[in-house]
This record gives sequence, C-alpha cells and structure tokens, in this order.
Amino acid sequence: MNRKIVKKRLVLKKNIRQFLIRCMLTVIIVLITLIAIKTNNDIKKIITKRFFDGRTQMEVADEIGISQAQVSRLEKTAIDHIRRLYK
Repeated sequence: MNRKIVKKRLVLKKNIRQFLIRCMLTVIIVLITLIAIKTNNDIKKIITKRFFDGRTQMEVADEIGISQAQVSRLEKTAIDHIRRLYK
C-alpha cells in the first residue's frame, strides 16, 4: 500500500480517537454537574437542555421563562462549580 495513504489513515484514526475522547469528557463533565448541583433545578434544566437537547441559550430562556443573560450566568455558575470540584 502507498505510504501516503497509510499515513493519512493513521492521522484520520488519531483525529477520530481524539474527537471521541473529547465527546466523552464533555458528557462526563455534564453528568458531574447534574449530580453535583442537586439543589438548583434551573441549572439542571439549563444544562440538560443546552448539552443534551442541543438548544441555544435563547431557546432555553424562552422555555424556562428567564432572560438569555440569566441562562448564560447560570451556565457560568455550573462551570465554576465544576472548576472548584477539580481543584
């Protein structure tokens, strides 16, 4: 087999592997957030709708009845909470 083709296949396999690892880490982080933030239902709803349902901040805000800025702040709160868990 041509060396260039073999090299391209190896690079493609490596890229796919890295992508899958990033996806798995994202899911793990979201699950940890959902478990760690048991008391705030708005944050759980927002994280679920944003990362599992693929909705935009504006769509989530309309569904929950809060502003897009508030959705953004609550997401930031969840991310900050994750950072504190890993320190």
